[in-house]
Amino acid sequence: MILPDSFIRSITFLLYLAVALLFSGCEEDLDLREDFEEPFTLYGLLSPNLTTQYVRVYPIESFLRLDPEEPENIRFTSTDLATGEEIVWQDTVDIGPNGQKDLLFKATFRPEHEHIYRVMATRVSDGASSYADVRIPPLVTVRSEDVVLEPVNEAILDVFVEGEGIRILKPEIIYDVRTCDRGEVGPLDTYIFQHHQLEEPTENGWHIPFNIWFDRTFILFEPFKLILSDVFVTFIVGDEVWDPPFGRFDANLLSNPGVLDNVQNGLGFVGSGYRMSAQVTPGCELINDAEYYCMDVLTDNERLPC
Repeated sequence: MILPDSFIRSITFLLYLAVALLFSGCEEDLDLREDFEEPFTLYGLLSPNLTTQYVRVYPIESFLRLDPEEPENIRFTSTDLATGEEIVWQDTVDIGPNGQKDLLFKATFRPEHEHIYRVMATRVSDGASSYADVRIPPLVTVRSEDVVLEPVNEAILDVFVEGEGIRILKPEIIYDVRTCDRGEVGPLDTYIFQHHQLEEPTENGWHIPFNIWFDRTFILFEPFKLILSDVFVTFIVGDEVWDPPFGRFDANLLSNPGVLDNVQNGLGFVGSGYRMSAQVTPGCELINDAEYYCMDVLTDNERLPC
């Protein structure tokens, strides 16, 4: 699944808002330039899902401003530390809804899984640089296990995402459901439920315990019976350093220095990740425990349950 530009914009906006909060405060604290000798703040995301990569560059100054730095004074590059290949990025200006102009650098390439890329902004006038080493997370494997419990309000579909040095973010589950009434099966309907912050680390990756009975209570089709057709899970696979507090992109938390910062001789964060979608197949026992009917009822010769 392709990671959309809107996702990148939302993440970089939150991170930019965080640095704006960092530079805000009481009047006596406004003259911050003498406290920061670093030249740049960098924000962006490298993704193997994308053919074009973007990083925002903000010179560190006493005051945030609406006009970007002159791009002629900044050279931006990425270097694959495994191969030594260097790419010089092109500058462009992104204009926000409020008229703010942000300096963006972009390059056309797909980062390789498990490679480390050094992205660097250099001030041409004096050679001062800020950079981040960004590791692209590996391809992961996804498996699921059914947990049938005695309580009537629990039917747990355990999803395991396995890979080395990864961080799972923003898990969602997608149900394809059909109604069944008076022997007639209805059209397919799709329901998406967000379970952000449900993920938890394991020795080999991450675990996401979806309670599919609980989700079913929000699919209201009484008096119809429901047949569960297919189940998919989707999530962001990030590098392990992409670890915001509590799994949330809260600008008030991110505005604290060091909370989410991997830029050397500068501020900000350049992450790496990709969105992944996988089909999982709960067994009929778990499906029935969640008060659905299993898809098998459509393929046997017995009378439909509705």
